[in-house]
Amino acid sequence: MVKHVGIGSYVANHRDAAWRAYSTPGGSLAIRMDRCLLLAMLGYHYGDKGAMKVDATVPETETEQRFGVATGLALLEVLRSCAMTVAEGGLTPAPQRTPGTGDRVIRMEIEEGRLALSGILEIALDDASLGLIFASASPRRVTAAPVAKTETPLAERLPVAMSARMLTKEVFLDDVMRLQTGDVMPVRLPDTAEVFVGDTLLFQAAVAEHGGSLCLTSFENAE
Repeated sequence: MVKHVGIGSYVANHRDAAWRAYSTPGGSLAIRMDRCLLLAMLGYHYGDKGAMKVDATVPETETEQRFGVATGLALLEVLRSCAMTVAEGGLTPAPQRTPGTGDRVIRMEIEEGRLALSGILEIALDDASLGLIFASASPRRVTAAPVAKTETPLAERLPVAMSARMLTKEVFLDDVMRLQTGDVMPVRLPDTAEVFVGDTLLFQAAVAEHGGSLCLTSFENAE
């Protein structure tokens, strides 16, 4: 059962060895699954019904490696067939094993109640693959509910909440408790600001002044 799904930027971590990356004519994808989930699936595949347990000290077997490759490919093909209907060409192993800097990662928390275990499945997409998902999503809505040919693409009609964090200032709790109307707390305008979409940090932007208003410019992907 899928307990939670989220999306964010790829960040290198200690689980990077488990990624398997693939390239296509239309973009790059990568997939990673916690070993406990993979072994549970392997057990069910061979009729084990969950008797296979995770022992971090035991290296992967060749059977486990082959099953992991086949399962990862199957899951990515399902994603491509369901959400990337305009994608062409097959998946081939990529030279790099991990996702690229700036890739977006779909993170799913999966729980298996029968075996009392849970783990993480992650799928990373580069900008080109993410664009294929948006390109496939828009025509589906046209089929379900015909609209005028002049309607803009889904990505241009989907509203998101964007917020910018200009600065952070550390003060003592006692000073905060004594603040009153009219008090002045000096701060220094920063050169850059962190830009969030929802709770996800996506960009670093320069803070500038234009026509008497503060503006954000020179957006760069957050790493």
